[in-house]
Amino acid sequence: MKGRHISGVALFVMILLAGSCKQQTINRTEDGVLFLGSDEASDVVERVVAPGARSIELSGFAGSVHLAATDDDVASFMITRSTRGDSPQQARDNLNGLDIEEVGDETRYRYNFKAENKVMSRYDVIGTVPTATPVRIRWASGEIRIEGLAGHIDVQNQHGDVEYSGAAASVKIRTRNGGIAARFESADPSANYVLATANGDADAEVRSDASLHIEASTSAGTISTGPMLFASEEYAPMDAGASFKGRLGQGTGRLTITTHHGSIDLLPFVYVPPAVTAPDSAATPTDTLAAPGEPAVSTPDTVIATVDSVASSSVPVDSLR
Repeated sequence: MKGRHISGVALFVMILLAGSCKQQTINRTEDGVLFLGSDEASDVVERVVAPGARSIELSGFAGSVHLAATDDDVASFMITRSTRGDSPQQARDNLNGLDIEEVGDETRYRYNFKAENKVMSRYDVIGTVPTATPVRIRWASGEIRIEGLAGHIDVQNQHGDVEYSGAAASVKIRTRNGGIAARFESADPSANYVLATANGDADAEVRSDASLHIEASTSAGTISTGPMLFASEEYAPMDAGASFKGRLGQGTGRLTITTHHGSIDLLPFVYVPPAVTAPDSAATPTDTLAAPGEPAVSTPDTVIATVDSVASSSVPVDSLR
């Protein structure tokens, strides 16, 4: 009896394992790219948080991230959740296995994107973040783009390109497989920038009036500085790569760029401050119509002031909207 009981349990376990190891349906795009699952399910959710002095952190496994700066005091995210399966029901079941964990304390607010079946799932995030809010991103696979943010930027990606443009004085971007493109709009003398990729090109634009000590190195690739003018510079070819050191201005800040397999481009740009709109000095238009032979009478235009009577509603904080 005991032996038959053990055999029955073993058979049951084998059936479960066989079911869990069922081969997913292999499909191809029109270009022949392979992917799993014949059906897809997706939805869109929104998250809103007032970060205050806290940093925002995004932690995910697959998908894209696009963040832009806003003058508002809240961060808003539109998140597309997508999953695949071998049937519409399986795709919906996988979608139900997606969860966005939110954790906040006095220093940071974190979104952790989770899934029971990561292979068949992804999150695509489009959001706006207050300009000065620090942002930290830890992502496994996907493209990341950040525009206009001026708080501390810290990005670590495993597979995918990363782009940044803005006036942050502290930027650290690392990706294992992907290119990096950054435009640094700050002239902070204590600026600290780090760009590092293992496989991919790294491009950086810096202000022509920046004060930076620059170090760049590649194990297999070229280094180009375009029309940049350095107060001092050193260049050393090595095997299939090269290293470069240069100083812009007094060299008080620091820019470090490294790639193992890829080329490096350093380019200058002339920073143009936003235009300041001058006060309207035009004279108030007047009516000059008068009867023949009578002096013209100036009648000021009457301006009726309008007041926005829509009451502002309180902004949801740390909540699903």
